Amino acid sequence: MAPYTAGIVGCGSISQFHYDGYVLTDDTEVIAVTDPVEVARARYVAENGQLRQYNTLEAMLEDAA
Repeated sequence: MAPYTAGIVGCGSISQFHYDGYVLTDDTEVIAVTDPVEVARARYVAENGQLRQYNTLEAMLEDAA
């Protein structure tokens, strides 16, 4: 496991660039994604592998604590 973990906030088109940037590093693993639109989250996970899914940022941060 990488020393750092990251969560993607929002599943819009720019989020893929953020994800790709994290994947290029050896020390960060993307583990979660949050978006209020369930279809957007599902599509994002289908394209990028198994990620924890949240409908709010607050829920994602609460789970991380």
